[in-house]
Formats: sequence, C-alpha cells, structure tokens
Amino acid sequence: MYNILEKNAEVERVVFEDSDPVKGFVLLPDLKWNQKQMENMYLVAICHARGIKSLRDLNQSHLPLLKNILIKGQVTILVVLTL
Repeated sequence: MYNILEKNAEVERVVFEDSDPVKGFVLLPDLKWNQKQMENMYLVAICHARGIKSLRDLNQSHLPLLKNILIKGQVTILVVLTL
C-alpha cells in the first residue's frame, strides 16, 4: 500500500490522485475488475493519511477526507464512463 502512495508500484494503474496530505487519496482499479465491463467497475481509494489502517480507525475528524473521496471519486468515475 505504501509503495502505491509513494509511486514505487502500480503507477500506471492509478486513475486519480489527490496529493493533499490530510484529505488526499489515490484511486485505482481493484483486481476484481477486468477493466473492460464498465458495469462491473470496482475502484479502491487509498488515503494518504498514514494513521488510518482500517475502517475502524475512522472517526468524525475524517469526514473531510471521506467527503473528498466521495466528491472527487464520483467526478472521476463520470469521466471514466464517458471515455
């Protein structure tokens, strides 16, 4: 995971990146998706904040991060679908 965030691995698979250290994230296709059938699209968001290891670590202070992922993720998906 850290190799992806530091651009040492899977750089060519990154669909979108917001480099903000607090609200930023990397969006890339999940291995479940064959990248051909758009109706089966799976994307994974990996946040730049190092203190978050799982969903259980999230609290109210992470709402700006989650809203950023939601908004920018939706825009990215719309762009991908129109290509």
